[in-house]
Amino acid sequence: MFLKYKKFLFLVLALFGVGLLLAGCAGTQQKAASSTIKVAVVGPMTGAQAKYGEDWKNSALLAIDEINAKGGIKGKKLEAVIFDDAADPKQAVSVAQKIVSDPSIVAVIGHVNSGCSIPASKIYAQANVPMLTVSTNPELTQQGLKNIFRVAPTDNVQGSFAADFLFKKGYKNIAILQDKSAYGQGVATEFKNSFEKLGGKVLAFEGVTEDQKDFSAILTKFKTLNPDAIYFGGYYPEGALITKQMRDLGMKMPLVGPDGLYDPQFLKIAGAAANGDIITNIGLNIETNPNAKDFLAAYKAKYGEPGAYGIFAYEAVKILAAALEKDPTAKGEALIKLLDETNYNGVLGNTTFAPNGDTKNKVITVYEVKNDKFVEI
Repeated sequence: MFLKYKKFLFLVLALFGVGLLLAGCAGTQQKAASSTIKVAVVGPMTGAQAKYGEDWKNSALLAIDEINAKGGIKGKKLEAVIFDDAADPKQAVSVAQKIVSDPSIVAVIGHVNSGCSIPASKIYAQANVPMLTVSTNPELTQQGLKNIFRVAPTDNVQGSFAADFLFKKGYKNIAILQDKSAYGQGVATEFKNSFEKLGGKVLAFEGVTEDQKDFSAILTKFKTLNPDAIYFGGYYPEGALITKQMRDLGMKMPLVGPDGLYDPQFLKIAGAAANGDIITNIGLNIETNPNAKDFLAAYKAKYGEPGAYGIFAYEAVKILAAALEKDPTAKGEALIKLLDETNYNGVLGNTTFAPNGDTKNKVITVYEVKNDKFVEI
């Protein structure tokens, strides 16, 4: 009987010890979790537009590293969780569902493409997860959702700016191409509407497809129209091929495009064919913007040449951090409210948000490609 009692006592003590061990582990895990703030960073990490995603990710990580090096947010470290939407709306929805299923993620830095941000934003809104994005299609913030914070000017700002610029420069007849994406078609439509209101003539408005490689048929048609310029709403992989094929056909008019073309890869792929092309870009020229000097130096030292969108990911992280400084435990509606109150001075200048989530900072810069470089004009 005494032997049985000893075995029973030993079993109880053993189980008690295991319980203490598990409790200790749980406590350690809880402490570790509470010492970090997780942020999703989302963009096209693979596919034809992977360069955009790489710039987006690198810039977000640069901001996070800087914040953590200075002690984090009231002692809490920011942690990036990287997701790939491949610039595909369906994959973006799948990614958004994964993000909202993880309660430890407090906000989203992304998406890059408007076609991804628009469907994903609805999923984040249902879960009260704020998203800070560079996507420029106006439809994104016309949905009436309260969780969206756009850190870049919209397509209607950029499209109308480009139309006004060209019209005043004497371009009266334009042919338009667009890649049928929410971004490309959106900015091209805004350009068309604004150009026609000014009195300009749109000779054609045609669609191509993302990943298309041969544009000779449509460009041959455009050549017979003899436009003063061709406007392309889309991204650099297609834009660079379009301008090369224009030159091959003896077309000397400039290709004009939005921020999707403002990337070192556009110059690399197009080569000398891009000289004379005109590109508008959202935000100030980071090469001459004194506020961006430190960002530019740090990015180049670590990653090389930045693209068009990286600086917006960097600023988005800094804006989110500034909001969390007021309450490091804020999530959901509480964090959305803090972001609503943003008044932040950073690499983009002063950022405040309108009630629909659009930035009130609406700077557009125009460049001409000269000697294989983007030169502000």
